[in-house]
Amino acid sequence: MSKQDDPLAGGGGMMALAERVRSQDALIAQLRMSEARHRALAASATQLSWMMDAQGNVKEECPSWLAFTGQTSAEMRDQGWLDAIHPDERPQVADGWRAAMATGGEYHEEWRLRRADGEYRLMQAWGGVVRDASGAICEWFGCCNDITERHQAEQERLMLLDVVSHELKSPLTSIKLAASMLHRHATEPPTPDLLARLSDGIARMQHLLDDLQDAAQTTYSGLALEFAPVDLAALCRHIAEEHGQAAERTIALDLPQHRLLAELDANRIAQVVANLVVNALKYTPPAAEIRLSVQRGKRQARIVVQDAGPGISPAALPHLFERFYRAPDAPLTPGATSGLGLGLYICRMLTHAHHGEITVQSALGQGTAFTVTLPIKHPVD
Repeated sequence: MSKQDDPLAGGGGMMALAERVRSQDALIAQLRMSEARHRALAASATQLSWMMDAQGNVKEECPSWLAFTGQTSAEMRDQGWLDAIHPDERPQVADGWRAAMATGGEYHEEWRLRRADGEYRLMQAWGGVVRDASGAICEWFGCCNDITERHQAEQERLMLLDVVSHELKSPLTSIKLAASMLHRHATEPPTPDLLARLSDGIARMQHLLDDLQDAAQTTYSGLALEFAPVDLAALCRHIAEEHGQAAERTIALDLPQHRLLAELDANRIAQVVANLVVNALKYTPPAAEIRLSVQRGKRQARIVVQDAGPGISPAALPHLFERFYRAPDAPLTPGATSGLGLGLYICRMLTHAHHGEITVQSALGQGTAFTVTLPIKHPVD
C-alpha cells in the first residue's frame, strides 16, 4: 500500500482516526443514556399491555411488559410471563388464566409482578377476547395497572378507621358512665372523682384528635413553623417538671449549666420532647429511672430521653417511626393507655422539619434511649 493510500499516513490520518474514535465514544454514551432513560421510564410505568394467541400463549412482543419486568422476549414467550409473577401467587394466576380461557370470559385478577429492579408491585389485570365472524376466539388482549400506591393508601385508611374506632371507645365509655352517674344523682353535686373521669376522657379524645390532625398536616399539607430563639435547657426542664408532677414521678435531668439557645419552633420541639417523655412514663416501671438530658455540640444540640424500662424487641425497632405502628406486647405501666401509633411518626416528621434527626437505641431488658439531634444554625450564647 502506498503512503497515499494509507488512511493513517501522516498527521491528518491520525487526526481522522481520533475523530472517529471520539464519535464512536459519543455514540456509545448516547446509547447508554438512552438505555438508562428507557429503564427509568419503564420503572415508572403504571400500565402494561399484552396480546396472546387463541391458546393463551404469548407470540408477539409486548414492549411495555418487557420494559417493566426486565424479561426478554424469549423469556416471556408462551407461558414464560408467569415467571415474573410472585411465586406465592403463580399457581393461582395460572389456574385463573386457564379458567378464563376455558369459558372465553373476561379475566379479572390482582397479583404481584416483579419489576425489573426486583421489587414486587401489586397489579390489577384485565383480559378480553377477540372473536372472528364465526364466534371463535382469535386472540386475547389485556392490560395490567400498577395499583401498589392505591392499595397502600386504602390499607392505611382501613387501619386508621380500625385504630381510631378502637381507641375512641375507651374514653367515650368513661364519659358515658360518668354522664349516667350524673343523671342518676342529678340532685347531688358531682364528686371530684366523677369530674376527673369526665375530664380525663375528654383529654384523651382531644389528644387522639390532635395526633390525627398533626399526622395529616405533616404528611399532606405541610407544617407552618414559627422560628424564634429557644432555650433548649429551660424547655426540657419545664417538660420534665410538668409531666413528672402529673405522673407523680421524678424525671432525672442532665442539662448544661448555661443557656443553650437555638432558632427553633418552641411549641413543636416541646411536642417532640413531651411525646418521648410520655412514652417513657408509659412503659417504664415506677421504680426505674427516666433521664432527660441536653448535650451541646459545635453546630448541633442533642436531646436524649433515656429510660430503664423493658426495652424494645429488635423486630420492632425498624418500624417504630411508621404511621399507626404500635409495638406488639409492649407492657404498659398501671393506668397508662396506648395511642394511635402516631406519636413517634409525628416526632420524626417534626424533627425532619427542623432539618434534624431522631434515632433510637434499645435492647430487651436494658431500656431505651431516643436521641433528637437538631442543628443550631444561629447559636446564641
